[in-house]
Amino acid sequence: MFRKLYLVLSLFVAASMLLAACGGGAATPAPEQPAATEAPTAAPATEAPAEPAATLVMWVDATKAPVFKQVADAFLAQYNVKVDIQITDFGQIRDKFQTAAPTGNGPDIIIVPHDQAGVLVANGLVAPLDLGDKKSAFLQPTLDAFTIDGKLYGMPYAVENVALFYNKDLVTDLPKTWEDLMAAGKKLQDDGKATYCLGFGSPDYHLFSLYTSFGGYIFGKDAQGNYNPQDVGLDSEGFIKAVQFLDENVKNGCLSSTIDGNTALKLFTDGKEPFFISGPWDLEAIKTAKVPYGMSTFPSNGAPFSGVQGFMLNAKSQNLLLAQSFLTEYIATDDVMAQLQTGGNRPSAYKPVFDKISDPDLLAFGQAGANSQPMPAIPAMGAVWANWGTAITLVFQGKQAPDAALQDAAKKIRDVIANPLTGMVNVPGSYQNQAGCGDGDAGNWKPDCAATAMKKSDDGKSYASGPFKLKAGDYEAKVALDGTWTTNYGVDGKAGGDNIKFSLKADGEVSFSYDPETHVLTVTIK
Repeated sequence: MFRKLYLVLSLFVAASMLLAACGGGAATPAPEQPAATEAPTAAPATEAPAEPAATLVMWVDATKAPVFKQVADAFLAQYNVKVDIQITDFGQIRDKFQTAAPTGNGPDIIIVPHDQAGVLVANGLVAPLDLGDKKSAFLQPTLDAFTIDGKLYGMPYAVENVALFYNKDLVTDLPKTWEDLMAAGKKLQDDGKATYCLGFGSPDYHLFSLYTSFGGYIFGKDAQGNYNPQDVGLDSEGFIKAVQFLDENVKNGCLSSTIDGNTALKLFTDGKEPFFISGPWDLEAIKTAKVPYGMSTFPSNGAPFSGVQGFMLNAKSQNLLLAQSFLTEYIATDDVMAQLQTGGNRPSAYKPVFDKISDPDLLAFGQAGANSQPMPAIPAMGAVWANWGTAITLVFQGKQAPDAALQDAAKKIRDVIANPLTGMVNVPGSYQNQAGCGDGDAGNWKPDCAATAMKKSDDGKSYASGPFKLKAGDYEAKVALDGTWTTNYGVDGKAGGDNIKFSLKADGEVSFSYDPETHVLTVTIK
């Protein structure tokens, strides 16, 4: 069953030993075993544990880490290959990967939702996957989610969507419409049995089923059924009606004006909230609280978002063949996929496991997502999330009317789509060919190079990039915005000013920081 994986490991170890023998080597060969000797009479002989033949690095978020660490331990024991599970915040995996991968510092494998695949593929950061004869073992919709331009870029392992949780002690009749839901919640609130009518984690993803019930949409579709980034629906009539409905229920106290998923979860588990929209990630907390919960589909035939979790491979990985074999020959098996389903509370994307689901909660999630809409995986989706969430938050806080907030958000999204690099702050210069932007002169002075794009600080007051390892020499650079030369700053932050010069007397590292108020670039050399 694992013949291919054994072959890959054998080739990997052989190549590592050859490289070491030739004096090349970053790879470390497996140590030679000493010749058998007779054990001394004073004490029994013990063998030192073998060094791993290779190491794969995988980035996962904290909720998935425990089950993947178990899988990694089993893989190490069976194949003597270490899988280094590095915990990375779920919302930052893609962004951190986009910064690290071009420089060769990224992980071999990442686990991300399918809607993040589009931008990673567009930037050439992930490699196509060949599942071979295992392909037929996966649910076709989950494969479709990771297929871009006819190529498969991810191996799916789980499907997920939100469901409507309800407290059985408070709710006896499930609402057929959103108006019914709010009315039932309002009565409980007026009777002193509920703090709010409905809780949820975020105003965008979690409430998508409500927006669709009113006719709202994110992107329209073309004649082939593909999402059309030129048709943005955030300011459509249906979307505006949905947000007006939410606004009314904030103003009458049925919904909290403060959107806080943790608070909403606690209210539900404390029995002070009749309805709660969430997904598998909150299931254990709800079970632990022993709240008498049920799970339902959404009112008014609302369609939630569906997502597919999957593995993607770093296109620049030095262990690409080994990483793919690890996925297809070890992860894509009945036992491991069943373990991932149990540990993740998400229905498996793997047919042999999915077909045997009997857990009532997993079945309920499946029913709630029966008419779900896959999250758009096109790069343009990256422009949607922040603007969408901000618009709803402004409405909830009473700072903008629904139509104005959504129109502003939709305009910002359209502007970004017109120029996908809108918002990028970069430091193009004569050093970029050493920072992963390309070879020779062609790799320099590129304002759109993802490898040298600066990251915004948490307080939003500055940007930074690096450190980049550079050879001794003289260099020049300047700041460019939005991936073009249209807006650029040089010496002393002057618009269109002279190039900023810096020199390294010896090989070293260079970092950059940029003040968006003064437009001054600071160069730090180590």
